[in-house]
Amino acid sequence: GDPDAPGLTVIEAPTGFGKTWLMRRAAPADALRLRGEIGPLGDEPLGHQALVIDDVQQLDDEAVRTLVERLEDSSGDARVTLDGRFLPEQLHEVAHLLDGQILDTSALAISAEETVDVLPELARLVAYQVVQTADGSVKLVATALDQWRRDPAQDVVAIVAHVSRSASAAALQQLDAADGVLVGLLARTPGLDQSLLASLGGADFVRRALEAGIPLRRQVTGDVDVLDAPFYRAHE
Repeated sequence: GDPDAPGLTVIEAPTGFGKTWLMRRAAPADALRLRGEIGPLGDEPLGHQALVIDDVQQLDDEAVRTLVERLEDSSGDARVTLDGRFLPEQLHEVAHLLDGQILDTSALAISAEETVDVLPELARLVAYQVVQTADGSVKLVATALDQWRRDPAQDVVAIVAHVSRSASAAALQQLDAADGVLVGLLARTPGLDQSLLASLGGADFVRRALEAGIPLRRQVTGDVDVLDAPFYRAHE
């Protein structure tokens, strides 16, 4: 209900950064909530409603085009929140066009301070190492801390590293050899733009990587890189 709130908020981060959790708590109680679809927007304009769409990466091209049109044609009274692992480029463009707010992986990453607030018995230096190893993923940090609470004799940083490596290995097994090499290249660079990725791996490389579970993220500059880079960098 805040009249100064942005008309469009875009939340983009890999799985495990609390996007859905945040959406459930931050969106107005009367918001129309959708998941991977545009619902009534396929046939009618936004109007003055509050709208929340989770898992926007599941929208097909036609739905994305319609959603962009509805956002561009909005009177400005609507409050729209979109979230997904990796959002279509058109939605980033319209977010900039409408002076919307974009919350990315860095904005959603948990900090060592927040970790210590929840678990005061954890040394701050250890908390920092946990967060760094987890790349700020709330899910990874919470999983490791839960295991550590059950058995404080374990090395909590090693727990994070093991869980992260296991997830990365499982994701790589879902890709063919050529895509695996490209993920390794991403892990060795500060970031590549999407057009270069498309020329190297085909137009659907990002979609294939995301479906396999590779944690791709978009930088502020628009370039793409991969979380948990040390493991993917070591991949043959």
